[in-house]
Amino acid sequence: MIVLGKRWEKKPPADRNGLSGYRSTMSRLNQDTWSYAHKLWGKINFTTGIALAVLSFAFIVYIKDWSDFETWIVYLVFIQIAIMALTIIPTEIKLNKTFTKKGGRKQNG
Repeated sequence: MIVLGKRWEKKPPADRNGLSGYRSTMSRLNQDTWSYAHKLWGKINFTTGIALAVLSFAFIVYIKDWSDFETWIVYLVFIQIAIMALTIIPTEIKLNKTFTKKGGRKQNG
């Protein structure tokens, strides 16, 4: 999350029809929506990734001596995946507030 977040915030993938990138219906409408979505999603993922890294490290240190350590690590991974998936929600909300369904920027006011 941290690496891709920073990378896509600075430079979105060039091909919006390719296999990598933040690929939603809104983000792929045109180059403006594609760039905007990646800058926003990149920023969200970078920030969330740092917070998750710190919290995950602290959690791992806390549970390191537990007999079911491996089970808790699996839970942690699934929680991280769920959080990463949830970053789609604020990105899509912001895209829909900024752009029309056809990809044009909405007028302020």
